[in-house]
Formats: sequence, C-alpha cells, structure tokens
Amino acid sequence: MMLPISIKTAAKILTDAKTLEDAMFNGVCINSGDITMGELFIALEIGQRDGHDFVEHAESRGAAACMVSKIVGSGPKIIVPDTVRGLWELGEICRDGFSGNVLALTGSFGKTSTRDFLGSILKIRSERNKCPLGVLVPQSNFNNHL
Repeated sequence: MMLPISIKTAAKILTDAKTLEDAMFNGVCINSGDITMGELFIALEIGQRDGHDFVEHAESRGAAACMVSKIVGSGPKIIVPDTVRGLWELGEICRDGFSGNVLALTGSFGKTSTRDFLGSILKIRSERNKCPLGVLVPQSNFNNHL
C-alpha cells in the first residue's frame, strides 16, 4: 500500500472496517497535537487515555479522516472494532508494500545511541551516492507494543 490512499480503500483491506464517506490521507498520526494536514488520526485506547477524546481536536488541526471504534466528531471515519489492531494492520500492509532495505536494532540497552549513530552515517552515504529514496530514521522510541 502506497500513500496517499483513500479511506474506502483502507477500509476494504482492514479486518471488519466500515466507512460511509471517502477521503484521501497521506500519512498516519496517533497524537492529535502532532497531526498535519491530510493525515489519518488513529484514536487509540491505551491505559487511562482514550484517543476518541481527541478526535475533534485532530479534525480541527486538519486530519483528513480518523480511525475510530466509536463514532465521535464530524469528519470522515474508518470504523474498526479495535483501533490498535487497525494501526497494526495498516503498518503491516505498508511494510509489505515496501521493497527497500530495512535495518532493525534489538537488545537490552544502547539501541537509541546506535540508531542515531547508524542513521547519521547512512544518511551521509545516501546523500553522497545520490540515493533517490534516502534514509528514514525514527525520531522517537516506541519501546512498547506499538
């Protein structure tokens, strides 16, 4: 799956997903404060926080649509039984459609500094070799099930 994509197309791919409207989205965000115009906001329910409380905020900041498990807000929605599972499925679909090289770091400690070190070296090599795709390095740690 390559972005941008329509929410109707995404809903057809996701397990038990429904949508009544269509809209195109060009990225995914799980924090309504970080959303940029045209992204899909995913309302995650994790611990004490419920992303559904932030759907209207995401819409006001330019979310193209929201993935929800309950109807809130007024914009286009992908309705799924479990938004965490929906995020996993979207990620899996996007990863399956990626044909570039992937480097993964594992271990008990040192991953962040190693990631930063390798990322800076690979970016320099990519620029020097005029690689058209460049290098993508995560800016945050996601040391959890997400």
